[in-house]
Amino acid sequence: MSELNLPELDSYSYAPLREQVYEILKDSILNGDIPPQQKLKETRVANELNVSRTPVREALLMLELEGMIRISPQDGFVVQGITDKKQVNDLFQVRGQLEGMAARLAAENITPDNLHQLKSTLELMKTKMEDNPDAREDFLKFEFFFHRLIYQAADNEYLNEALNKLFEKIHRFRSKSFTRMDRMKEVYEELEEIYNHIAAGEAEKAERAALDHLHNAEKAVKESFDL
Repeated sequence: MSELNLPELDSYSYAPLREQVYEILKDSILNGDIPPQQKLKETRVANELNVSRTPVREALLMLELEGMIRISPQDGFVVQGITDKKQVNDLFQVRGQLEGMAARLAAENITPDNLHQLKSTLELMKTKMEDNPDAREDFLKFEFFFHRLIYQAADNEYLNEALNKLFEKIHRFRSKSFTRMDRMKEVYEELEEIYNHIAAGEAEKAERAALDHLHNAEKAVKESFDL
């Protein structure tokens, strides 16, 4: 059985071990380093991180409560993945409406600092795409950050919380949907359009652009999983 290649624990951190293990596993799942359907054995994780099984089990249970992993009677802890077309439909149906709302509110409430961060993130995405067309994981990290900036700019605590959780569920499946070489360019152009409407204070156009982006993302995910 191959290693998970988990990053090392921060020896200078004062956070409890279970929280450190939780953050490492969560980031690895979100980044796609630990793929859907991967089995997570307590002993394997504990050995790689050089900790006892107790904080590992606590961290796994925390992830199970968030719906990022499930407990199987046969396989133990398993990373959640797409199981059917309805699951994809349900996720994007809810996220689409909330994402459109967030873009509209961001256009109405954007601050100069928010706008600067959005533009800087777009520029980083473009640079990453042009320097290395195969660097989809890095590109996806910037996309994740771009969306989170919009959620913050919307200035609605509950909308921000709900969208972050939904984005995390979908983000785990996005890497596979970028196997088409031109998908990164398409996503960049879609996000650039959202940014331009937000910067211009065009709330309805920003909402429409966000909905179009989500429609394209849903289509790409379904195609990549043949759903």
